[in-house]
Amino acid sequence: MHPALRDRVPGWLQRSLNHGALIVVLSLTPLLAGALSAQVGPPPEPLPLSLRAALERALEASEEVRIAEGELRSARGQKTAARGERLPLINASYYYTRTLESQFSQMGRDSRPEPDSTLLPLPCGEFRPDTTLSIEERLRLLEEALGCLPSTPGFDFDIGEIGFGRKHTHGLGLSLYQPIYLGGQIRAQNQIADAALRNAELEVTAQNAQLVVSITTAYYDALLSARLLTIAEEALEQAEEVLQFTELAFQVGEQPEYDVLRARVARDLQRNNVIQRRSARDLAFFDLKQRLDIPTEETIVLTTSFSSSPAEVVVLPTWAESAPDTSTELRVGVRQAQELVEIQEAQVQIARAQGRPTVALTSDYGLIAYPENLLPLPSDFRRNWTIGVQVSYPLFTGGRIRGAITEARGELESAEARLEQIRKAAAVDTRAKLEALETARAALDATTGTVEEARRAYELAQLRYEEDLANLTEVSDARLALSQAEIDRAEALRNLYIAEIELLLIQDLPIGGGAITTVGGMPTPAPERPAQGMPTTPRSGIPGTGTGPTTPVPGMTTPGSPPGTRRPPGQ
Repeated sequence: MHPALRDRVPGWLQRSLNHGALIVVLSLTPLLAGALSAQVGPPPEPLPLSLRAALERALEASEEVRIAEGELRSARGQKTAARGERLPLINASYYYTRTLESQFSQMGRDSRPEPDSTLLPLPCGEFRPDTTLSIEERLRLLEEALGCLPSTPGFDFDIGEIGFGRKHTHGLGLSLYQPIYLGGQIRAQNQIADAALRNAELEVTAQNAQLVVSITTAYYDALLSARLLTIAEEALEQAEEVLQFTELAFQVGEQPEYDVLRARVARDLQRNNVIQRRSARDLAFFDLKQRLDIPTEETIVLTTSFSSSPAEVVVLPTWAESAPDTSTELRVGVRQAQELVEIQEAQVQIARAQGRPTVALTSDYGLIAYPENLLPLPSDFRRNWTIGVQVSYPLFTGGRIRGAITEARGELESAEARLEQIRKAAAVDTRAKLEALETARAALDATTGTVEEARRAYELAQLRYEEDLANLTEVSDARLALSQAEIDRAEALRNLYIAEIELLLIQDLPIGGGAITTVGGMPTPAPERPAQGMPTTPRSGIPGTGTGPTTPVPGMTTPGSPPGTRRPPGQ
């Protein structure tokens, strides 16, 4: 109601109006609630997700695998380009030129008078001077003879055929360049391309293996966090039951107030534990959704339980079907480092080849026409064909070749040292994975039967407390022992499954990849590994060993030599 009218309206009328507005609002509330519920609709069904389905989704959504596959395609292209350096290079060309003004078109222009049209010109033939004619007639015959010069003996070609002053020029050409000897550069380039291709294939294999381990770890981490939340909720229920019994006993005078306070504090502490476990569960599920590109608002239900080993679900390579070979030389990081050494050896060969002579065969074939009209006829074309040999030898380079050789040797020494370093790291990593598997098995064996015994002990402690044969401390200790036994059992299963899958894929796993331990019920990931288990170099790294775009392979284009930058003469 407007403030100006409020003072003029009686109080009983204002109360009636307010009461009527309240009735209208209450009558519309059910209608608004029904409309909103109709718009929202039923909640979406949760998405069931097994470990196998998670791995399939991860292979489609993994950026790391796509990057490795892109680098593999790039390495295949480099291999094709390196192989093409052995083959001849043939280029075809065509050109057309329209002459708008030429100096040759002005050579026939002068100020001489037009010839007398009444005098008939003589037909072209052999010129025979006649001394009986007058001077004017003899000059006329001499000028006509000069006009017939192209058809006289010794001038049996048309000067217009060589293109002087022609308006239209058409040209067709083929050029050939065939390297014969380049000092061993082509062979070294193919060695680099082969090593880069093998490294890219190893990178794809390593990324797939790392993806399997990371998704399996994230999946079982989510299972573990859900299991720890269930354990915490069960412990909270047990604490609530103990508190209710203690409060009832206090009311009848059988328990002191001190026990009630202790039971209430234990219940409140367990509530905080449930909150922390629920937060950890939500974070683990969020991480799994992010890895699989599942919308965060979508609910997922994990259908693979701790009773299923990942070795029964994951599709393993052929070599992993039997006992895994833990040899250091078979680790993917060591094999990639060996490819890097081979690339650096080829770089030394390329540097040395720059000081050797190069021999190549060249040839040019061309057709040229100067038609009177725009389009030429086949008979208008004239042929031009040359063939030659190109020999090149560096006489003085100012120390560039010697510097390139020294640099390549230094890179080779660094690559060999890194190979030994990676071998040692691979041996330590392999030993760590074997120890982790043995530790996980021992921890699981130690928890066998512990959960049942702890549960039975808690039941007896609770019964003794109800019969006033035990105090509240024994009940709390028994409940904590039961919770810890259940946590240890879940963590032991998770650690064992991750250690098994890592050992089965140990050949394809990057050195230092994976996470196999849990601390205080929370998974602890391993530190990030270097780029695919092997170091990269600023100038001579193998393509496919980094997380960014493909590193160009040195030696695929060598300065000062035709391969990679060759162009046939005339282009």
